Amino acid sequence: RDCLLSRGLGDVYKRQVLATSRNTALPLASGMDAQQSIMEAQGMSAHSDAAAQIAATKTALRREVRAKRRARGASATAALASAVADLINDCLGSLAPPPASLAAFCATPLEPPTERYLASARARGNRILLPVPEPGGRLSWVADTGVRDRHPQLQVPIPVGAKVPESEITTCAAIIAPAACVTRAGLRLGWGGGFYDRLFAALPDAVLRIALVHSDEIVDTLPHEPHDIPVNAIITPSGWFPAAGSISR
Repeated sequence: RDCLLSRGLGDVYKRQVLATSRNTALPLASGMDAQQSIMEAQGMSAHSDAAAQIAATKTALRREVRAKRRARGASATAALASAVADLINDCLGSLAPPPASLAAFCATPLEPPTERYLASARARGNRILLPVPEPGGRLSWVADTGVRDRHPQLQVPIPVGAKVPESEITTCAAIIAPAACVTRAGLRLGWGGGFYDRLFAALPDAVLRIALVHSDEIVDTLPHEPHDIPVNAIITPSGWFPAAGSISR
C-alpha cells in the first residue's frame, strides 16, 4: 500500500514539474490538493512507523516473559499455589463487600497458579466464571465446576460446562485476568489475541479489573495504544497492590 501511495504522489509531483517546464501554471486548487495529499501521506507513514515500533516492542517483551517462565519451570510455578490463593483472597477481601460472583481463568502450568484459589472459592459457594476463547478474539464464559479440558487450537486449559449468557460477565464484581506483564500504574500487556482488550472495553466501570502475573513481570513502562484499558489492581505471588490508587488497602 505504501509503495502504491508513494507512486501516486510521485505522479502528482511529475505533473507539477511538467506543467512548470511548459510555463503552464497549475490551478491553485490542484496545487493545494497535491500539498494536502503529501501531508496526509507523511502523517500516515509516521503513524504506520509508530504502530510497527509498538508492535515490535510488545513482541519482544512477550518473548522475554515466555523465556523467563520456561526457565522458572512448572514445578517451581506450582509451588506458588498457596501464596497466590492467599493473596487473591486478601485482594478480594479488601473490597466491601467481598464479591460473591467474579471471573478468573484456568492458568497454564507456567502462569501463576489459580486452581487452588478456584477450589477454595467453590468450597465457599462463590460463583466463578471462567473463560473459553472463541473465534474473533471473543470470550465465552462457563461457571466453574472444577472440570477441565484443553482448547483444541490454543492448547490452554478451559472449563467444562454450559456457557452462560454473555451479559452475565458484566454482573461480576471483579475479573482476574492473565497478562504477560503490567506496570504499577496498571497498564497491561496481554498475549496478542485481544481477548481482554475487547472484554475490558465492554465492561461497566464498576467491574474491577485485576491482573495476575509473576513477581518479576512488573515493569516500569509499557508501550500502549488508545484502546488499552488499565487494570485496577495487580496480584503477584509475593504481594498485591492497587494500580494508581484505584482501590484502597
